[in-house]
Amino acid sequence: MHRSHVPIESWFLAAYLVATRLPGISALQLQKELDLANYRSAWNLLRRLRSNMVTESLEKLTGTVRVYVTLLHEEARAGSRAPGAGGGDLVVGAVEVVTRRDARGRRREAPGRLKLAVIPDQRASTLEAFLMGNVEAGSKIRTNGRLSLSPKILTLYRHRIRAVGSPHEAATRFPHIHKAFGELKSWLLVTHRGVTPRYLQQYLDEFVFRFNRREVPMTAFRALLKNLVQCPKATP
Repeated sequence: MHRSHVPIESWFLAAYLVATRLPGISALQLQKELDLANYRSAWNLLRRLRSNMVTESLEKLTGTVRVYVTLLHEEARAGSRAPGAGGGDLVVGAVEVVTRRDARGRRREAPGRLKLAVIPDQRASTLEAFLMGNVEAGSKIRTNGRLSLSPKILTLYRHRIRAVGSPHEAATRFPHIHKAFGELKSWLLVTHRGVTPRYLQQYLDEFVFRFNRREVPMTAFRALLKNLVQCPKATP
């Protein structure tokens, strides 16, 4: 917020909107909500907020963790004129699987915390770096068998493969991570009309920040405010 031309009240309102609105908010919507003079101001404000949504990287996932890689096709890119024409960005995701009781007292699996990262490829070394940075050693890793894992990973984690033969079957056997990916793609396309690859990781950080606090949105707002006031340097 340092040296910003945006009033402090607008910063607080922007933080509240981006943290508590389930579908998030685009720069265009934020410009209207805050009555800002131009789109660029709203876009820069959102970018600074996103830069303070990376606290998830400090806390690794534990327990049973399902890992999957998806491709964000060209239609998720801002300015793309050839939807589905091929190409896209690889994103690896890992989600904790927790057990909770439903309204009838029955034990059900549910998604816990989520991690997402843009990756250049699916090589064993790339996946190894993601897992070691985001999943606690000794956790149970569940994959579909198509991921290439290094010998080092197989010694650090308890790995089990659940082979799948089709996208529909994968969504059935890995429902939590596929639901998260589905919500992510819808959010990128509907709320933001696609994003450029350069800023994709920042959008993933925002999605994860809000997803991991989806049941208590005000916690997300308080966490974001705390990160903002503790930020030693504004994002250029």
